Amino acid sequence: MPIDLNKWPKIITVDKNIVKILSESTYENFPNALKELIINSYDANATEVNINVDLNKESITIHDNGKGMNASDFEFYLRIAGKHREIVNYNKPQRQKIGQFGVGFLSVFPFFKNYSIISKRSGSDEELYSSIPCHLYFDDNNQLIHISDIKINGGIRKSNLGSNEQFTTLELKGFTTITHEFFSPSKPIKTGRYSIKNPNYFTGIEKLTWILSEDLPIEYEEKSFNKLFKDYSPNLPFSVFLNNVKLLRKVYAKKRILDNHSGQYNQIGKIKFQYFISSDVKAIHPVEGRYLKIRNLNVGVGSRESFIGKEIQGGYSRLQQLTGEVHIIEGMNELIKVSREGFNYSPDYEELKSFLSIKLMFYSRKLEEEQNLIEAQNTRKIRSLKVIKPITKTGEQSELTHDPNRSIDYSHAISTEKASPTSTIEGLDTPNITSEKKSSKEAFDTTNILEFDNFIFIVKSDKWNYNKSEFPACKIENENLLIINSNYPLFKGVKHTDIFIKLHLFLLLNFKKGIINNLTYKSMAHEVLKIYNEYIK
Repeated sequence: MPIDLNKWPKIITVDKNIVKILSESTYENFPNALKELIINSYDANATEVNINVDLNKESITIHDNGKGMNASDFEFYLRIAGKHREIVNYNKPQRQKIGQFGVGFLSVFPFFKNYSIISKRSGSDEELYSSIPCHLYFDDNNQLIHISDIKINGGIRKSNLGSNEQFTTLELKGFTTITHEFFSPSKPIKTGRYSIKNPNYFTGIEKLTWILSEDLPIEYEEKSFNKLFKDYSPNLPFSVFLNNVKLLRKVYAKKRILDNHSGQYNQIGKIKFQYFISSDVKAIHPVEGRYLKIRNLNVGVGSRESFIGKEIQGGYSRLQQLTGEVHIIEGMNELIKVSREGFNYSPDYEELKSFLSIKLMFYSRKLEEEQNLIEAQNTRKIRSLKVIKPITKTGEQSELTHDPNRSIDYSHAISTEKASPTSTIEGLDTPNITSEKKSSKEAFDTTNILEFDNFIFIVKSDKWNYNKSEFPACKIENENLLIINSNYPLFKGVKHTDIFIKLHLFLLLNFKKGIINNLTYKSMAHEVLKIYNEYIK
């Protein structure tokens, strides 16, 4: 039986799964609800969305210049489905549609008391208007009830605008308790100092701005990143303003692109994706900007993740310095959950998560090694012989060159994929901390400098029998070359290496200056090894 489009009032039809999702809404879901409405604007080919938030009046207005709705469209949006809905194509050019469940219309119901709509299609002299009493859909326990019993009033009226004008304006009025909790928490929230959830760090408006900027299909604040993901530039421009301020997607590490997709995209099974991992070698703030953000069709899905189990995260201290994004081109649209906060299981998705976790572990370790070298050189301390370059002998390298203990081998973390070269983005400084041909040993091999008693030594390492040598721990050649015996037991630890090297250098310099004789030097060097035997690794 055909629907009478002119019949008012109207009712909403909704799937029970969506009823459950709405009934479980918390204050943390509030920005996601607004995001759903803005995605509707995106799907309506809007080029601009203006959001006005008035906390005093408990009002939020969302106005877009999209294709608008007529009576037929409105009937369609009142039929909320629990599975994919038919997508109706209108004017060209078209974007790839994001909305598929019809949840956006209902998503804000738990957060406001009233919801009004005014919308107009181009080519019409009429506009649609409607008022929805959201508060009537919930009981005292915030459970969604009596969906089909609530009447939605509205109608069609003459528009004051020209026939070529098109728009949709949503006015959300009267905050519910959970909306008040989002903007002004009534109880202290246990969170870190640099979290967006900390009201002393982010105001409610700032928190809303951050989340919308994180998730919406908008351009980056750094134009170079728009070029990196040019395939994700919308077919039509899309700008969102919050209280007259344009929202831009944040980039939390702008200087160093550690890794990104090779060619147009990477592929795992049916999943095609682009990605980047970056770091400025300092902790990312706010903490919610750390790790990798997954985007499906350029819209954020869930919070950022490291994809590494919490039980082993402690072994990767530089994870907090890593950030990036993963853009799903195709292969996961059918997997997205109705709540749009995650994806359902698939073998390809599990393999993608493993790929990303390995990448993050790899670069966490690499940054750790790099930082250890910098600290050692800056402080003139030798924390470990792993960073000491071995002596190169005539015709052959020292056997230490092949010692597997002298640096961390990352080959297990790279799997069998080809190492990708360092990415270059126009306008960004991208130091080469990765190399297509160099191993991690070569990348981190360097000569150390040691400053001691007004002397500056170049430090290298070699191996010899400390029991039979006149100089068991170290020796000086060419006045400023200090050679460390990597076989010497007290140098095999990692905690007091610098102290033991300087102790033996002190004895050696006193012998060289004639302050102590050869016999005394040998006796004292032997005693050092015996006294500090408990520190031998």
